[in-house]
Amino acid sequence: NGNDGDDPNPNGNGGNVPNTSELERVEHEYAQKRLSLKQKYYEGEIATQAEYNLQLADLEVQLLERKLEIAGLEPKKIAEIKSRLLDLQIKAKEDLIKAREEEANQELAVAKQQYQDDIYEATLSHYRGETSEEQHLAKLAELREQYYDRVNSITNLGEKEKNAIVAEQKEQELQASRDAHEKLLKERKDAEDAQIESYKEQAQTYIDLGRDLGD
Repeated sequence: NGNDGDDPNPNGNGGNVPNTSELERVEHEYAQKRLSLKQKYYEGEIATQAEYNLQLADLEVQLLERKLEIAGLEPKKIAEIKSRLLDLQIKAKEDLIKAREEEANQELAVAKQQYQDDIYEATLSHYRGETSEEQHLAKLAELREQYYDRVNSITNLGEKEKNAIVAEQKEQELQASRDAHEKLLKERKDAEDAQIESYKEQAQTYIDLGRDLGD
């Protein structure tokens, strides 16, 4: 056969023979990118595991797309692989969105608790007579402004959630006022009970003293 040794496609893949040296070069290139990404995560430039996973998934997709181009697979096979890669990216992005929502909710919970504590302390101080009505209202306004600023600074918190927070702010102030008032009443009652108990002890002392003198 005069064509022996003349087949341009000895591997039988339609002439699309993978370029091994090119594949190795691309692998090395993306290994360096992975290392750089990991270093950024370690140093805190990438803040969360979810963000790191998303960037890593994007990197893997880029690598595999490059490898597919070099390997020269059939279009149908390439489409199947790319579909799986897209699923990987979608999953990573969903995880990132969920992680960001959880982080925002945690920040919001901390901000709410701090605001309630601050309102409670300010109101209790006012009920104890340590601040005037004007000073108390000014303090409440200051705390409210600080709270709003903190809520607005929370990323990944939608306008709907922020508006709901503003709407519930008044109830938070009322609840803090009720709690402070109840504590003040309890403090007064405890003080009165302690004073009554002291009077009883003094009276008993006089009775015992009189009995001893009578004997």
